Order: sequence, then C-alpha cells, then structure tokens
Amino acid sequence: MKIEQRFIACNGKEFKTEEDCTKYEKFINELPNIIFSLKKIKKMCNEHQLGCNSCVFYNEDSDNCMLREEFPESWNLERIGG
Repeated sequence: MKIEQRFIACNGKEFKTEEDCTKYEKFINELPNIIFSLKKIKKMCNEHQLGCNSCVFYNEDSDNCMLREEFPESWNLERIGG
C-alpha cells in the first residue's frame, strides 16, 4: 500500500508539503498588489521628464536605475524609505 499526501492551492497547483502550499498561496494573494505597483512604477518611468538621475529610483553609486540591478534583493530601498 502507498499513501500519498497532497496539498492543493486555491488555483489547483499541487504541493508535497503544507508549508510550500501556504507560501505559494500567500504569493498568489499578493500578486495583484505587486502587478499594480509594477504598473505604477512603469508609468512613473514613462512620464519622468527630468531624466533618470533625478528619479527616486536612481542609484548614484552605480549611475543607473536601482530597478535595473540584476536581482531585487540587491535593490537599495533605503533611499525611498523601504
């Protein structure tokens, strides 16, 4: 006999552990907020008339937009209060 336990997220995705399933569902629940924020940032970038170096996301150390860093965990959010 084989007993298999599965955890199924709200959208039908299956997981082997309850912890993984719970983490995934929390992410799914936050996704609309993340997408809204990304669209807002994109709009800010498109409307920015003064050049990137006057933008709140501009990183003086790298002379680049901090959102262009390779991975989000390397974004320095202290400048914008994060």
